Amino acid sequence: MSDNNWPDPARPGVRSYPWAIKGRCQVPMWMGGTPSGFCDQPAFGVYIEGPTFRDGWTGEVRRMDGKWKGYSGGLCCPNHSGPNEFGPRVFQDGWSEGGRPMWCAVFHDFINLQESPAEFDERPWEAIQRLEGKKDA
Repeated sequence: MSDNNWPDPARPGVRSYPWAIKGRCQVPMWMGGTPSGFCDQPAFGVYIEGPTFRDGWTGEVRRMDGKWKGYSGGLCCPNHSGPNEFGPRVFQDGWSEGGRPMWCAVFHDFINLQESPAEFDERPWEAIQRLEGKKDA
């Protein structure tokens, strides 16, 4: 039987859960067209996707909530569309019947599925929206 915890690549031999990982923002920064390091602000989870649209004037794909839309290979700070310290976290947890990734949204103080609220959806922003509805209820 699996204990459902994942190895932490930053600390070999240590297991941690994806909703409890903290570190520094790993979004690459650029200056003058060349790499200039990483954002390095405190980060509390990975980039959270949001609904997008194509700007009719510029042709750019933008997020409907106005947050940053870019690439990150790891943790993201709240400025780069990651969760804030006490906000909900999302992580991939299995696959839907249609073959798409399923996302699990949990609060920062998540213990397990029996004791803490959680929501699942193919779209992480939908799971977060339903989870936040449970907080208010």
